[in-house]
Amino acid sequence: MLPFCMGVHMGDWIWCICIGTIGMFFVAMNYIAMFQSKKTGRFISGFPLIGGILLFLAFFLSPIRWLSVVCLLDYGIWMLPFVLIREAIRNKRRSRQASSDKEEPHN
Repeated sequence: MLPFCMGVHMGDWIWCICIGTIGMFFVAMNYIAMFQSKKTGRFISGFPLIGGILLFLAFFLSPIRWLSVVCLLDYGIWMLPFVLIREAIRNKRRSRQASSDKEEPHN
């Protein structure tokens, strides 16, 4: 039985390692920013999506492409849809409330 890397040159992994290291750095910085925000009570911005995108790119360029699901480690990938949906609901409520305030006559 041949190891999974037989026939794969080290050059195929170089880009994966370089881009993946940078991606993991950004993912780690996002988690540190998130924990510091919770700890201090002040908002500290991270680099949302950057780490996840770099991890996806790194493993997509590797010989084992299914590893690109590692990009899901970046919480920005999970938080973006949540924040967008939450803001859309809030905006809808605000516009509904503003339109109902306009319809009520003031006596």
